Amino acid sequence: MITVETIERIVGFDSGGLPVVSMYVGVDVDPGTRAVRTRVASLTHELKPMLEDGSLAHAARVSLRSDLERIETAATQERWAPGTAAIFSCSGAGLFEEVPLPRPVRDRVVADATPWVRPMLAVLDEYHRACVVVIDRESAATWELFQGDMRPLAHVTDEVQRKRDYAGWHGLEEHGVRNRAGELTKRHFRRVAGMVGDLCHRSGHDMVIVGGHREEVPRFMELLPNEVRSCVAGTFSVDPRTATPGAIRRCATEIVERYERDEERAHVARVLATAAAGGLAAAGLGRCLWAGSVAAVQELLVEEGAAAPGVVCEQRHWLGRTGATCPVCGARARPTVDVVDELVETVIDAGGSIEHVRTGTDLRELTVAAALRFPLPPEPGTPA
Repeated sequence: MITVETIERIVGFDSGGLPVVSMYVGVDVDPGTRAVRTRVASLTHELKPMLEDGSLAHAARVSLRSDLERIETAATQERWAPGTAAIFSCSGAGLFEEVPLPRPVRDRVVADATPWVRPMLAVLDEYHRACVVVIDRESAATWELFQGDMRPLAHVTDEVQRKRDYAGWHGLEEHGVRNRAGELTKRHFRRVAGMVGDLCHRSGHDMVIVGGHREEVPRFMELLPNEVRSCVAGTFSVDPRTATPGAIRRCATEIVERYERDEERAHVARVLATAAAGGLAAAGLGRCLWAGSVAAVQELLVEEGAAAPGVVCEQRHWLGRTGATCPVCGARARPTVDVVDELVETVIDAGGSIEHVRTGTDLRELTVAAALRFPLPPEPGTPA
């Protein structure tokens, strides 16, 4: 499972001046060892001339050679999930990380002083990382839910509460017993609320999901810190003593999916309204291709599965629907079967983010829309 610790380790890695190999290789739904191995071999071949580069220090060449050998070996083991395998390696400084990405990313390889993480972060930014809390009056358990996988984080038990439930409160007034029990429960909920706040702050969870007995969940919610309560995506009823992790994951996943669909609808509506008002947004493939050509896209919204033919200028990074030559520099334009994919990669390379929209929205008629960094200049051949 992809963890925050893994991402932070890659992003903050210090190679000490040695080259870091960053490779993104697509993995088909029915991958064959030969197909994956061929793609990896093609990518590593691009870096092999560096091994003969006399200007590169000996230690750097030794590290790079080990990187390429290790990556090629990994490609033969048939353990990469469909989507994209992002690999970061610097043998001389002890780095080798494989990050499975759920979406295809264009095959590419880079050797530089730092890991090239922009494509990885652009994909992962599309997915929410949720902290799932299941609580009752004497215990609580937390998990991290990300891309459908759930891993345990922490478990706490209030020993005073458990002893009270086991032994009872013989000889005490009923009213006093209830008050004392309520105080203990509130103290336990407050402790767990603080723990959840710390987890979210430390691990970067962007949503919280709470499960438990129907009458206890609202009492716990009241004690959450304000910044955590505002991130609660939903709640569900469950008996913490009998619920299995699988049942908890199913309930939490339903909440995440519902939240993401609602968020997509709201996001599309906001960007399209901004475009209609003449603000910093673009709607439709033609306008978004021009916005991508001038690196103006802050965030690109793409209808799931959208594709369209077009043309690309490799020299000026111009993208268009038709044309034999680039209107910016006059170079010959390269035809492409999917200019939407070219636009996605261009936006990622320019530091923008991508959001694939999977729910029925007005984007279906437009294919793409974009929030912009700055107003678009006039397109070539149009009046200023």
